[in-house]
Amino acid sequence: MTRAGVDHHDFDTAIGRCTIVWNADDAVVAMLLPDESDCSRFELGTPGVPSESVADIAAAVTLLLAGGDPGHRLATATIDLAACTDFDRRVYGVTRSIKRGDTLTYGEVAARLAAPGAAQAVGLALGRNPIPILVPCHRVVGADALGGFSAGGGPATKAMLLGIEGAPGFGEPTLF
Repeated sequence: MTRAGVDHHDFDTAIGRCTIVWNADDAVVAMLLPDESDCSRFELGTPGVPSESVADIAAAVTLLLAGGDPGHRLATATIDLAACTDFDRRVYGVTRSIKRGDTLTYGEVAARLAAPGAAQAVGLALGRNPIPILVPCHRVVGADALGGFSAGGGPATKAMLLGIEGAPGFGEPTLF
């Protein structure tokens, strides 16, 4: 999915180098986490200089990944999901409403969409999420397991992100 008219900025975080991709309207179209293998979907070229709003989003991501609370800055960041299906956009809308440190199951997201039984479709939509962190797909888990994560590092990265955010059961010391 190469998109014309996008620019990007690489920035360092506590978990490694991330990339934010935005369009001419300063809307974020992608977020690449460390070790992303699918950078080819954009022809990125030389990094650009982010506007103040895009730089603020990158700073908020950096703060979150360091264990801080960026407040509402990520939930209200302008994103561009025009290339996504209507169903995917609806899934991402529910996902963006999940607060830091909370989780929902794939089935709970499906229920909020008035689509009971669509848990697998929710998982597939989240696997296509072009903007992890801003669309916090890591906050959606399986009913009895962590579930997958399509960004670099897979489920281990998902568990790490939930631990950083203080989600119960993640990042806590265990007896063994």
